[in-house]
Amino acid sequence: MLNLGDLGKEFDCKADAIRDYVRVRSDVGGEYVRAVGRLAGESSTVNQRLPRYSGSRILEGGFIKPFSHNLKTRGEAHAWLDCVMDGVVVGAVDGSQIYPDKGYDVPIGVVQTAGIYNRHTGAGDFGERTRVELITPAQFERARVYAYSSEFVDAHRFRAECEEIKQLLCEHDEIFVLLDGSLILSHIISRIGVIVPVLSCVTGMIGVPQVMVLEISRYLTGMVSSEMPSPFFILISDRG
Repeated sequence: MLNLGDLGKEFDCKADAIRDYVRVRSDVGGEYVRAVGRLAGESSTVNQRLPRYSGSRILEGGFIKPFSHNLKTRGEAHAWLDCVMDGVVVGAVDGSQIYPDKGYDVPIGVVQTAGIYNRHTGAGDFGERTRVELITPAQFERARVYAYSSEFVDAHRFRAECEEIKQLLCEHDEIFVLLDGSLILSHIISRIGVIVPVLSCVTGMIGVPQVMVLEISRYLTGMVSSEMPSPFFILISDRG
């Protein structure tokens, strides 16, 4: 049973540290808000001063783009949305997972993905499907990863999401697919120890000629431990 008396004393002793954290976070948030205001007047030429691999870039025409329609009611907003989306095929993919539990002797993970599409024809032309995958103890052993950490299960979820995206892209001639996740370098780096089985799914999902960008490979391997598998081949879409 949690000793509430001792917990209260701990809160009293460390209240200043908690308040300092909240204050610092508020200050950082304020800096972001002020930075956004300054970026509103920046030109896209500042992109030339950014590192080649940077987290964001200034859009043409300014950082903040005003909305061109003066919609006054929710109904007007829905009517505008219906007009814009009419006949546009949109898909979406998301996943969930259950990590192995130390309370059980057998480490087993579960990954589920769901994919949906909507043709926006007004005729109820949409569909959905779900897939479930069990991750067995043997898979953890073959990957030489700690079964009760989250990275391996997370990587399999990401792979399964990419496979679902690839299938949606193959099933529809023109479709915009939304992924609740990230394809940026920092995301890959954070999972670099288990990313190898994922890369083939990402590149297959893109559906472009397989071009090895060795410069990015060197960039990635230079930022992680030399003990990690190397080289890493990142395939880049040439669709712009």
